[in-house]
Amino acid sequence: MPLLLGSRRRRESLSGKHVLITGGSEGVGLEVAKIAAARGARVSLVARTMSKLHAARDELASSAPGAAVGVFSGDVGDGAALGAAIEQAESQLGPVDVCIAAAGAAMPKYFEELRIADYERMMTVNYYGVLHAARHVLPKMAERSAADPSVTPHFVAVASMVAAVPFIGYAAYAPSKAACRSLLDVLRNEYADTAVQLHIAFPPDMDTPGFQKEQETKPYETRHIWPEMFNELFPPDKGPLPSREAPPRGCARAALRRPALRDGLDGRPRRQAAQAPRRTRDAGRLRGQGWAALRAGEGVPCPLSPRQLGERHARGDGARNRDIA
Repeated sequence: MPLLLGSRRRRESLSGKHVLITGGSEGVGLEVAKIAAARGARVSLVARTMSKLHAARDELASSAPGAAVGVFSGDVGDGAALGAAIEQAESQLGPVDVCIAAAGAAMPKYFEELRIADYERMMTVNYYGVLHAARHVLPKMAERSAADPSVTPHFVAVASMVAAVPFIGYAAYAPSKAACRSLLDVLRNEYADTAVQLHIAFPPDMDTPGFQKEQETKPYETRHIWPEMFNELFPPDKGPLPSREAPPRGCARAALRRPALRDGLDGRPRRQAAQAPRRTRDAGRLRGQGWAALRAGEGVPCPLSPRQLGERHARGDGARNRDIA
């Protein structure tokens, strides 16, 4: 199943198009950039750290020789800084045809361990990062497409499966991604009378630098129960997507299709996440609960009793060692 609604048959050519990617220095953003560059797009990468951007540009030069690639430093949580980076990109590579808001961060911890600053950071990066990008590119996209009917701009927000299926450890992260989902639903309606196409992806966990960073704070249940529902990590040598490509590249390719949010105004991410093979009978049972909730757009109740959770905490490799009675 594709990570985004839509069909491969409707894939548009990226040749000559300007594709701007926030969070483009690594992870899904970089994989999107590689695919776009290989298809002949002019690619702009926006991220905070210039050293990572230069390394990403070198990777693109190797994977897509001759591709037009620009790198621009900008913090997605700072609207003015991101706006300046986008203006620089457009001055060098022309108006943005496709904007992919892929910058994101996660800080999985128990609710009681999270600080207000953690919630603020998640909203700043994950929600405001998408919002700032949208505010800077969508008005110009609508104006261009109104002046030239041949122009069909695209805006893609990369959310997360936890936007639809929140779980233990994601008290700060899940709401920030759910906010993106709501925002895209609103924008889809507000821009319905334009040629601008709005999309949102709900990828599962993938083997990226950001994912490895999450392991430092992830609660026991998040590391051990969530994987049984959805497969926490898709390793590089597996290909659960129809293209048989390994995430994050498979997710990146899906993000460059031409989908639309057609499943109603509720924005439920039906048919939007890659499935993985069943491993065990228990894992299959838990995964069935997870996928049923995802299709229904509802959260997943923890499948363990409070006392079982307490027992698992006690074995939790540094997690909270207290019983939950």
